[in-house]
Amino acid sequence: MHIRPSSASSPRRVALLAAIAALVIWPRALVLPADQREERIIGPGVRWQRWVRPEGPWVIHIVEADLSQSYIQVAPLHAGARVADALPISEQAARVTRADRYPIAAVNGDYFVMEGDQRGLPIGVIVRAGEVYHNPFPRSALVVGPHRPPRVVILRMNAWIEAPRKGRRALDRINNPRGNGHLVLYTAHYGSFTGTSASGVEAYLHPETPTLMPGVDLKATVGAVQRRVGNAPIAATGWVLSGSGEAAAFLGALRPGDAVTVRVDFDPPLAPEDEVIGGGPRLVRSRRVSVEDEEGILLPAFAARRHPRTAVGYRDNTLFLVTVDGRQPGYSDGMTLEELARLMVELGCQEALNLDGGGSTTMWVRGAVRNRPSDGRERAVANGLAIFSAAPKGPPARLVIQPGMVCALPGTVVPLTVEAEDPYYNPVSLAGDAVRWQLDPALGTVDEHGQLQLAAAVRPPDGQSFIEGRLRAEAGEARAEIPVRVYGEPPRLEVVPALVRLLPGQKYSLSCRAFDEGGRPIAVPEGLVRWSCDPALGSVDERGVLAAGPDPAAGYVTAAIGATRARAQMAVGSVSRLVDGFEEGIPWQVTVYPREVKASAAISEGRARGGTRALALSYDFTTTAATRAAYAQVEKPLGAPFALRLAVFGDGTHVWLRARLRDAAHQVHTVDLTRDLNWTDAWREVVGMIPPEARPPLTLESIYVVEPRPDHRVRGCILLDDLRAEYPPEPPAGAASAPKP
Repeated sequence: MHIRPSSASSPRRVALLAAIAALVIWPRALVLPADQREERIIGPGVRWQRWVRPEGPWVIHIVEADLSQSYIQVAPLHAGARVADALPISEQAARVTRADRYPIAAVNGDYFVMEGDQRGLPIGVIVRAGEVYHNPFPRSALVVGPHRPPRVVILRMNAWIEAPRKGRRALDRINNPRGNGHLVLYTAHYGSFTGTSASGVEAYLHPETPTLMPGVDLKATVGAVQRRVGNAPIAATGWVLSGSGEAAAFLGALRPGDAVTVRVDFDPPLAPEDEVIGGGPRLVRSRRVSVEDEEGILLPAFAARRHPRTAVGYRDNTLFLVTVDGRQPGYSDGMTLEELARLMVELGCQEALNLDGGGSTTMWVRGAVRNRPSDGRERAVANGLAIFSAAPKGPPARLVIQPGMVCALPGTVVPLTVEAEDPYYNPVSLAGDAVRWQLDPALGTVDEHGQLQLAAAVRPPDGQSFIEGRLRAEAGEARAEIPVRVYGEPPRLEVVPALVRLLPGQKYSLSCRAFDEGGRPIAVPEGLVRWSCDPALGSVDERGVLAAGPDPAAGYVTAAIGATRARAQMAVGSVSRLVDGFEEGIPWQVTVYPREVKASAAISEGRARGGTRALALSYDFTTTAATRAAYAQVEKPLGAPFALRLAVFGDGTHVWLRARLRDAAHQVHTVDLTRDLNWTDAWREVVGMIPPEARPPLTLESIYVVEPRPDHRVRGCILLDDLRAEYPPEPPAGAASAPKP
């Protein structure tokens, strides 16, 4: 590999370092001693569990609901009346909360368009309250209804319109963007306008009922027919038919006043009360792992790489909602689809379905998001799936103390909350009843504000790591108690983040977390942590604030409480190395996915960013609606970089640009270079951070463009040049002997 160092003082270099400095990499995988399981009953026949599994590590949330309970139902959530509306799951749940029927748990649902004019539009089918909102996509969906168990099915739509003089013509889509030759039916749930171009014909329909019910002949009268206008307004009680190509000719033969019939059928058929949301792929079939690449639409990396995941499964009348947090090494890595399927089988699911994951993964329980979304916040999503309770509200029957267990060091102040629940596990007011606390005074006291003050002088007996007591709360006839453990010093510490990259002179705040033998957090008094760092890095103060030195360096920052220590890696600056300048003509091979995609790669002369040559990658994504990708493949050893950067001459097609890496364990990792290639006829530098879980040495397998949106059919050509990898500085002599946790 030809290596050429870059100038450390160039403007591009400064911009790159700024991008690198903004990156916070979560801690690497921890070794936890054993599974942890917490459980809480949240409704009649409904329980919520939180599992921590060290082998991932994985943090898993599970809601298990007995649908045979008379008060319990399952139903989809929706962000609004429009199919493209998007709201966080917590807000979707709030929208449908009533006194006599209210959600008690929910997860996110189907995939949806995340960018562009169609942002928020779901990918799969929506059937809601007996009405078709959106046509199916060729992968599995979930059907739920009040009188039979849930079902995982691939729904196939047979929809048509019958008109005088023209006979019957198939409807290609419902409330979806119009493609070439498509006939699309729009209802008011799509929005106020069709959003179509002027290249087709649109006919206004006045239905006898605006509800688009499946399995029923629906009568309508043709209103105006407009040609080459586009973007037709959609009346609140009307429909619009929009067609292009041969479908436009069909609509052009309609006349105002014509009586037409519209029908939408599904295979398998739906009951009138069934509701449907999309997802996919299927994970479990007949109690066996069965990750099914339905219709060949899944990219291999989507299934094989660990991501945050959401799934739904069922066994007879028992429903499981499951989330697995991810992209947070050391906390939870996420799962492959195979791992997720095995989890659903372990739970006893007969059938199970994958739902949208990544930053969308959300587990909401009793008014709060309980998982840790990978974006750091709850994402607005198209729809979800909720467990509803219709149980009546009653008087207080029990108390619930949070946290459910206290683990802390002497002198710590721990805020407590106490809530009352009725016999059906609904939160209720204590109605003025004062909470009375009981705790051995040798351990600590609870003040009138619910603050637990642990005694500063308490120490565990010799030979023991902690001393334990019971904290009790009473209010009226309701009561609860939790264990309180006070440790002399923590069994384990963790510095967060475990890897920091800074610009020279930059400051950054670290934090130190303490854990018990089982991986439970231990509360620590302020000011107890002792901080130190390698002198070449700069300095760290008593609050854990790093101040990077003036020169490139690498080393360790150490945190200590008593004899327990932990450390984090720190790098100041970076070293850039050329991977390929495309001057030597090293062959890059082209592959595509799926096979209908057309693409080519060739060395281009005369339009290079640096030197005389660049790599031209041409692609045609107009041939199919499936997820499409065009790969420029190569085998280039990289070693242990933490970032890639690349000069790109854009074509403005708004596709994704990614790199694909293989690590030492032969796991495949993707690097996002840009999620929106939106510039044209200009060179721009993009930077992609390599996932911290990728184990070096790494090998570059490909650079590729990808388009997952079914309606975004484009073709283009981009130029690539000056492909570089970024490496941390070499640690100073002796850094390898830094104290270990």
